[in-house]
Amino acid sequence: MMKTQPNSFVWGVQHDTCPLELREALAKVSSDDVSHHLKNLGIEESMVLSTCNRFEVYGHGLNDGHSDALTFSLADMAGIKAQDLQHHMFHKTGLKMVRHGFGVAASLNSMVVGEPQILGQMKQAYKTSLDKGFAGPFLDRFASTAFKVGKRVRTETAIAREAVSVASVAVRLAENIYGSMKNTTVLLIGAGEMCENAAQHLKAAGVTDILVCNRSPERAQNLATRFDANVIAFDDMAEALSRADIVLTSTGSKTYVVSAEMAHAAMVKRNQQPLLFVDMAMPRDVDPMIHEQENCYVYDLDSLGQLAAKAQKKRNQAKVEAEAIVDQEVGVFMQWLTARQQSNTIKVLREHFYQAREEVLSKNLDAEEATRLLVNKLLHAPVSAVRRGELDKQTAAALEDIFTNDTNF
Repeated sequence: MMKTQPNSFVWGVQHDTCPLELREALAKVSSDDVSHHLKNLGIEESMVLSTCNRFEVYGHGLNDGHSDALTFSLADMAGIKAQDLQHHMFHKTGLKMVRHGFGVAASLNSMVVGEPQILGQMKQAYKTSLDKGFAGPFLDRFASTAFKVGKRVRTETAIAREAVSVASVAVRLAENIYGSMKNTTVLLIGAGEMCENAAQHLKAAGVTDILVCNRSPERAQNLATRFDANVIAFDDMAEALSRADIVLTSTGSKTYVVSAEMAHAAMVKRNQQPLLFVDMAMPRDVDPMIHEQENCYVYDLDSLGQLAAKAQKKRNQAKVEAEAIVDQEVGVFMQWLTARQQSNTIKVLREHFYQAREEVLSKNLDAEEATRLLVNKLLHAPVSAVRRGELDKQTAAALEDIFTNDTNF
């Protein structure tokens, strides 16, 4: 029996179409669990890209009915209703999947267009998939080309030079509220890439009093040393809140790091002086109920995205240039994919025909009977499909054209 071609797809949700609460729930889902589940569905290759602003599953395999099954499974893993997820998810296959993935790598679909973090996050997602044995020939080519696209866009257009990272948007927000940042105390909770970027922008804005708090004292000290900051023990975070004017958070915690009770106690100690929380984490670090407290202001990733909207308008021309690069690389990739699929089709046809030949030869028939039987075997599947009306007009016409013009014997 002839085999069908494997199909590629991306299933996902992203910041502009999916509420923060649903993305937050999906962020807690294990990528290993997702890939193992896809293998059970017949998807041999998969990669899970989970960031602050998106949760995407890239796959390649033989199963055509994976979308609904994946939606229900992810909803169950995340502890949310599948119906809620269906309203906000997208599912793209083939050319549309490739174009979407390359656009993600180029940071064209990011909350802040041109931000640099997404390319590194995509590389890490692929590395994880490769290390766990979930990547194969398709994802290898897809990922390597996506990385090439991201690099080209950053070097050949002004999109990166015009871009504003989430961290810089957060610092700009603080500047808009406090004016000069020179006399402010900033508490960084976390010591990863986002907090490192924030520290760079804080120093550039003139902040001299930076406190760093992280579960890992070593990582906190490394960050503090680089930016001439002071380390706060994680257990002393509650007390440090009362000393800070601005709190920027980005940890990997699956629960709130800063509770409403902690914020209330800090506000009492600071005599209700305003306290700004900028939550750059996914899942969120700061209990959103803190915003209800007097003189407490909480901004999360969605809030930062709204503030970045104006800056994005300035990057429209660069985005047009970047999209041209994406289109070019999509065309090259699809040529490779078509050639790969055609090669596979030829291989399958040869195997099918030679198998029929071997079966006929094994019967030791005379030439006339052997050729009659061989012709019947080779024609059985296509003739049956025609009689059952399974071929569309385009396929039937192509089949007629192939055999009508086949004069090379």
